[in-house]
Amino acid sequence: MTLGSEVSDDTLKLCANLFSSNYGIWGDQAAIISKFTVAGKNVKMTGARLRSQCLSHPESSVLLTCYIQVDPLESERPQLYGHAFATVWDYGENKVGWVTQLVVDAAVRQCYIATHLLQTLKCHVLFSCINI
Repeated sequence: MTLGSEVSDDTLKLCANLFSSNYGIWGDQAAIISKFTVAGKNVKMTGARLRSQCLSHPESSVLLTCYIQVDPLESERPQLYGHAFATVWDYGENKVGWVTQLVVDAAVRQCYIATHLLQTLKCHVLFSCINI
């Protein structure tokens, strides 16, 4: 788990690639949004957009990641297979917790990766007193 202020640009690029490959598909009205959005194509994300949308308050945000070493003979480094961005804020006398993005690679879904990421989130000091 990484505090938002410590998330590197390289990590954000990996998260953006995972999102772009495994998240959403543009619907029929995609062309109305932008000339770059095409119906039936994957929704694309960039590291810069992730930083602005998911880490806009870096001291109250975290990134959780799940790396898996599938075949050490094929790659020197484990691959990113899941991530979750989350943030907290005060609301009156309450503390709100919000998962801003949760993505798991389609190849490893239903393996409890999302569950593990969210369970790990509950252990972080920022999220220990969430009541909303």
